[in-house]
Amino acid sequence: VSDGSSVCYTYRGLRYFHGMYSFQNNFDAFAACQSSLLRSDLYPSAIIRTWFYLDHIFKNYPDFNIARNHFFDTNNIGYDRDSVDLPASTCIEGSSCGKHLMQFYAVDLTESSVIKKRIYNISQNEADGDQYLYQPAFSRAMLLDYGSHRELQISGTASIGTEGKTLYENDPYQQIKTTLKNVANLLQEADMSWKNLCECTMFFTNANMYRLFGEVCSDLKIEKPKGVSVISHVCRKDLLFEMDGIAKK
Repeated sequence: VSDGSSVCYTYRGLRYFHGMYSFQNNFDAFAACQSSLLRSDLYPSAIIRTWFYLDHIFKNYPDFNIARNHFFDTNNIGYDRDSVDLPASTCIEGSSCGKHLMQFYAVDLTESSVIKKRIYNISQNEADGDQYLYQPAFSRAMLLDYGSHRELQISGTASIGTEGKTLYENDPYQQIKTTLKNVANLLQEADMSWKNLCECTMFFTNANMYRLFGEVCSDLKIEKPKGVSVISHVCRKDLLFEMDGIAKK
């Protein structure tokens, strides 16, 4: 790990931790993540959300997944349906001076009444994931229930079906539509709706697809989400669109 930064603070009785690192070796990055958490008396199970930006993602994503799975395995964080410590995540192409980037957000919920709940999409069988191109090493979404309000961290979501296969190859309109339906399922499972989405990022592989995004929103009769639009590759060559976000209620 060449450099990194982190901040730990307390707000309303809870400790929060945010870390960011640029790296070249995947295993070193996760080791740095764990070390920084331990210095603040936190453990990997406290991680709620991760973001990864991989240079040349098609080439580097398989090896990255090996390191990520190793990180969870060594910290007894499983992938099955009962695993509540698997964080929400986004992994997209990006870099800083040719290096990969990792960002994560953790909350110390020990001795706290806050409830952490893993949220599933009824149209995606990521809990089993045997048929997926890569084992799903993240929760589709993670919900924090503070009592007074709830926060939903929505992972990077794309046009992937129940068997883990890409749906509607070479059809950007249908991929965007399927993605929005998948996000809507997550919101519904958390007893939320599009009006609760307070921020989001839309990843397009082609700038011309932004017009289609507006058409899909109109056809689905939802207000066009306000967020950041990015031109970037997704983790699969046949995926043309991805979206993540945060919802609060």
